[in-house]
Amino acid sequence: MRRHVGRLDPEARLIITYPATLILCLSLIILGFSFQHHWHYMVIAIFAAMQCFGVMIVTTAINAYLLDCYPEGSGEVSAWITASRNWAGFMATYIQIEWVTQLGPAKVLGIQAAITFASLFLIVFLQLYGKRMRQWQGRMSFGVEK
Repeated sequence: MRRHVGRLDPEARLIITYPATLILCLSLIILGFSFQHHWHYMVIAIFAAMQCFGVMIVTTAINAYLLDCYPEGSGEVSAWITASRNWAGFMATYIQIEWVTQLGPAKVLGIQAAITFASLFLIVFLQLYGKRMRQWQGRMSFGVEK
């Protein structure tokens, strides 16, 4: 708090996404190789747990960031986050099986790790310009306020 002069901007919530994204990338890469080369099941279990751990940290940080940015739209923010999780779960089961069959698990999970790492650029952008974007946008308006 001393660094932030007693006020924590919502962008401070995003800092934890950096190590969590590295955990996610590492776990995806090792999971891909462990599936491809039939490593011991405990390797799969440990790195699948690491991936879940990373996902929980990232989604919690993004949820906290969005709710700090838009407290007046907490219901809408939560609905969009839930919908995004459902879409991701659907895409994983709908697309991934055929993708893994064609390219192999090491390549597919490596590509997913690269996409996950590239998402850090959005986090950096939000940390640099998020406050200015919110000031430019103004408060959320639902058309029911008088």
